[in-house]
Order: sequence, then structure tokens, then C-alpha cells
Amino acid sequence: MPTAASSTDPRPLAQRLAAYGCTSDVIIRLDEKLSVPGQLDYLDLLPKKSNERPVLTAVAEHQGTALLYLVDASGDVKSDAASLAAVRRQLANRSDPAWLGVVRPGSLEIFPIGFHEAADTRSVRTIEERSTTAPLFFQSLVHGTFEENHRLRGTDYVFRKIFELLTQTTNEFVLADGKGRLDALEVLSMAGRALFFRFLIDRRIVLENEVHGRGGICPAAKELKDAFSTAEKAAQTSAWLDETFNGDFLPLIDESIPAANRRAREVEYLRFYDRTQHLVGRRIFTHLEAILRGWRGAGGHFQPELDWGDLDFAHIPVGVLSQVYESFSHRADQRTARDTSVHYTPRTIASLMVDQAFAPLKNRANAKVLDPSCGAGIFLVLAFRRLVREAWKGEERPKTKEIQDILYGQVRGFDISESALRLAALGLYITAIELNASPRPPQTLKFPRNLSNEVLHRFGNDDAQNAKAADLPLGSLGPDVSPD
Repeated sequence: MPTAASSTDPRPLAQRLAAYGCTSDVIIRLDEKLSVPGQLDYLDLLPKKSNERPVLTAVAEHQGTALLYLVDASGDVKSDAASLAAVRRQLANRSDPAWLGVVRPGSLEIFPIGFHEAADTRSVRTIEERSTTAPLFFQSLVHGTFEENHRLRGTDYVFRKIFELLTQTTNEFVLADGKGRLDALEVLSMAGRALFFRFLIDRRIVLENEVHGRGGICPAAKELKDAFSTAEKAAQTSAWLDETFNGDFLPLIDESIPAANRRAREVEYLRFYDRTQHLVGRRIFTHLEAILRGWRGAGGHFQPELDWGDLDFAHIPVGVLSQVYESFSHRADQRTARDTSVHYTPRTIASLMVDQAFAPLKNRANAKVLDPSCGAGIFLVLAFRRLVREAWKGEERPKTKEIQDILYGQVRGFDISESALRLAALGLYITAIELNASPRPPQTLKFPRNLSNEVLHRFGNDDAQNAKAADLPLGSLGPDVSPD
């Protein structure tokens, strides 16, 4: 009588994965708390507490890009159909060109990652460990020859959905030439603040019990997602953001008012939002609320499309902001964007270029990074993450002060576009918060100084904004940039 196959495999995971071409040097464990620098790019997937059950066992990378997330069915990670569907939706937010693999005794089951693909609980391929082609599997992912690669749709889906939310706002309030009832930069800053607040909510950096009470985020709001739905609420929330983070990433009012003077800034914000409502009506706040709640436009109205439990900023990479910048620049001022050669660099390509830049360095932790045309900061964000990773000493993870010292002391970006620099600052602030080991309470994340004119620099006078690329000096940042 045949014996039933065992449901567990006592061999180490690395040994079992080697049968599919995954060597130990490409594998990063995700089933334990942060302990090695390689896990920094997967902070959102790691268990936060020692008694928390992990959702994934490991990930296999190639040149810093995730290609295969792994669940060990013989370990502590759940591998039932419902759990696998949930983790596939969760991973879809990360927009990696990756697959989910379930390691079972004697086989590796391959599942596509995506929001809608998760409805199908069947694997697209089962690779038997004893198969003669099994050792070639991981290399087929590396070289893009895996026959099921046409199913990789998640990399565009998340970008497109977030892009649609922000495009709805710019389309209504900014004309094709960048002119309209509202200034294009003001629209960018308002939408960006809602986007940043959405990030804080999804990362659980702000909690519902902090909305009201003494020093509350927004006493006029019913809940966190209601924090930008009126002029009064938007003013209260904006002043709280300034006081808490001391950030200059999305200016809307007179910045001579100290960030710590929350009451004075709230009065100034209320004046700004009231003026905005007078110009365009209450619709602007519907757009900001739509960003927080994940609504989409349909027939001139907004309606829910996806639960934000699916589209979740806790897992969406900061690189999405670069695509937002590209689209905003072309939408707000098509001629300037064209003449100054605004182009979005895909995150995977930017990551490879940053890795190549660091490769020949001997003292990588002390490297200084300068991007003379930083745009929305995709290279700066990735280089900043790499510097924090290089600063890791033994088992001691860089703390808040060290992370901020790296940002202010080793990262510099220049651009002629104010809209680009605003998004670059937003990306750097979010990255610094994401890398922080203790993001609660949010007041501990306060930044010591503004990034403007220290980390990020705008060069060229106002006329340079409208100049063609051919009119700008090549090979130099020009006389507008200090030798320091």
C-alpha cells in the first residue's frame, strides 16, 4: 500500500531552494525581525514583533530586484489558499517584477502576483524538484525567459491607479498650459500633502485616537480619512504636519511663520484654503478626500473602486512619486517639461545604476551623493537607502539621528524645476521615516532643518524655468550654485 507523501521537509530551506537554482547569496529571509542590511528594502514585509507570525519566508533577488517571493509550506508561514491570495494582493502593491513561490516537499508551486490574479487560487506552474529543468528555473526569471512572464501585470497597475487619482485633480484645476484657476504648484502641494497623510495612515504612524483631544491632528475631523474634506480640516491637518515633521516639502503659505507656531500657521492655512474654495468651490476638497479614501472619478463624480486594504501605501514604493512628477510636469507645463527633458526613470533601472555607482567604492558608508539634475529624486532616494544600508554596523541598525545625519550630510540634489524639488523632498522625507526603527509616536520623527538650500537646491532664476535646454550651460551647474 503506498505511503502518503510527507507534508513537511526537514531539510534547510537553502538546500531545498538550491535545487531550483536559487543559491544562498540571492536569498533574504523575511520570516524574522530586521537583523541584516539586506532586509531594509523589505521593511513592510517583516514581522514587527517577535511573536508576530510572518507572511513570507524569504525573497530571492537579482541585482537588487525581487524576482521570487517564497513561502515555505513546511515552516510557520500560512500556505492555505486564502492566505496565499492575501499575500499576493499585498505584494502587488510593491510593483516588483516578481512571482510567489510555495516550497512544498519535492516541488515548487509558482503563483502570479496581482490584485485580480489572486482570485484564481491555482498555481500557473509546479516545478518538480527531481526534474532535469528545475536547476534552471531561477535563471529563467533572471533572463526573462520564464514562459509565464506575460502574466506580470502588477508593475503598471499600481502606478496607473495612483496616477489616475492625481490626474483627476490636475485635469480639473490646471489647464494644459499650466494655467488655470489655481496655480499648478499649489495643486501639486495640496495633492501631495493628502498623499503624504495617506502614507502616514497606511503605515500606522498616525492612529485614530490621535485625531481629537489636546494637540490632536484634526479636531474638526470625524476620522483620519476625513482630515482634508473641508477648508477648516485641511488647515488643521496641514498645521499639524508642519509642527510634527518640520518639513518644507510642500509649501503653501508664508514660510516665515515658524513651524512650531501651529496656531499662526493654522490661521494662514485657513486663509489659503478659504481662498482656494472661493476660486474653485468645494470640489477641491472632494479631490483631496478621494486621495485619502481611494475613490475614482466617474461621470464627474467620485465613487469607491478598490479597498485601500488592497491599494496600500504601506507597501507602495516611493518611486511612484517620480512617475507622478513626470506626468505633472507635462500636464502643468508641457513646453517647459519638453524643453528641459523631463523623463521618468523606472525604479529597477535607477536601482541598478545606483548599485553600479557604489560598486567600485572602498568606503561606501562615507560616500557623498550628488545628482545635478535630480528631478523627483528617484536616484537620491535609492542612494539614500543604500547609504543607510552601508552604515549598518554589525547588528546595530542606524537610528534616527544617524539616518538624518546621512540625509543632511551626504545627499545633494539640484534641479531647475520647483515642482521636481517639492516631490524630491517628499520622497526623501518619506524614505527617512520608512527607514526609522521607531516611527511612533510621530513627534519623534521631527526633522531638524528644512531640506531646501541644504540638501536640495534650485538653481537658475525664474527666466531659466522657461529657457530651452540648449540655452543652459552644459557640464556645469552654472554660476547660480555656490562652490560649497
